[in-house]
Amino acid sequence: MDWTDRYIDAVVRRLPQQQREAAEQDLRSLIDGLAKTKAQGGNPTDDDIRGILQELGHPRKMADKYRGRQQYLISPDYFDLYWLILRIVLLAVGGATLLAMVIQIAIQPPPSFGSGLGSLISGVWQALLGAFAMVTLIFVLNERLNPQAGKWAENLDKDWKVENLPPVIRPSLKISKSDPIAAIIFTLIFAVLLNVNPGLFGLYIRQNDTLNIIPLFSSRLTDALLWINFSLICTILLECVKLAVGHWTILLAGMQILFKIPGVLAGVWLFSDDSIFNTAFFQSLEELFHTGGAATAPGLPGIIRKIIIAVIIIGFLADGLTAVVKAGRILLKEKK
Repeated sequence: MDWTDRYIDAVVRRLPQQQREAAEQDLRSLIDGLAKTKAQGGNPTDDDIRGILQELGHPRKMADKYRGRQQYLISPDYFDLYWLILRIVLLAVGGATLLAMVIQIAIQPPPSFGSGLGSLISGVWQALLGAFAMVTLIFVLNERLNPQAGKWAENLDKDWKVENLPPVIRPSLKISKSDPIAAIIFTLIFAVLLNVNPGLFGLYIRQNDTLNIIPLFSSRLTDALLWINFSLICTILLECVKLAVGHWTILLAGMQILFKIPGVLAGVWLFSDDSIFNTAFFQSLEELFHTGGAATAPGLPGIIRKIIIAVIIIGFLADGLTAVVKAGRILLKEKK
């Protein structure tokens, strides 16, 4: 068992991408040099390597040395998580606010371009400040109210042992941070727009210098918001777990299937309803594009609903297959 690789992996995964290669080379050289010295010209044993790594200390403290920074408002034990969550929330809140305000301005034009731009900038800025303040406040309160938060440094090496090092994660089982982050951002934006004004999803038509929106969905969508929001929350929770864990596990593979079920059930149930679509939407399509009656054909909404249901089920099966494949790779690795 290569304890050196496990220790280095545990250190560099906590560092920014641009620092990882240099830190890995430096740390490997340090450990190899200490091992040669301890072995006095011979081959270092596993006990020699474990002793050296134990003296170097917890991988998190070693990573902090390479980062070369100290945090005072929020301790290093939580700062990386805080910075990651803050960026996700700012992107999601800022994007959703910007999109909603642009649509609002398009529907109800301001008296002048300057006033519209000022209102847009002011609205987005206030939303970003509010999101920043809320996330920061939560972490600051954790620092003040959690008695263990301030003791991260003194307790880090107390009970830590080299044997606690996790195995090196195979590249095929690693989860890129960009994937769950993107999923969280787009899900949050969709949830904000859906709950603020479901009518924003529709056909935009300018008539007599006025922008009108013909909603795609009927009031049936609003009636089902509770179940839709529940499925969206399940999706966000799943992506947050992926982001925190960083690699596939048996438990995460199971969650991948379990947490997708509410969305599948909600989607199939919703689009099985004949009244989910707004008939005025298809009538407006016919008037706008002159499709020769194709847009208002009686069977068209039903065909669209069936296609959407098929896409939902195929997507669920694809996610489930991914989870099964990842779980299979983990089990095969454990048997070796």
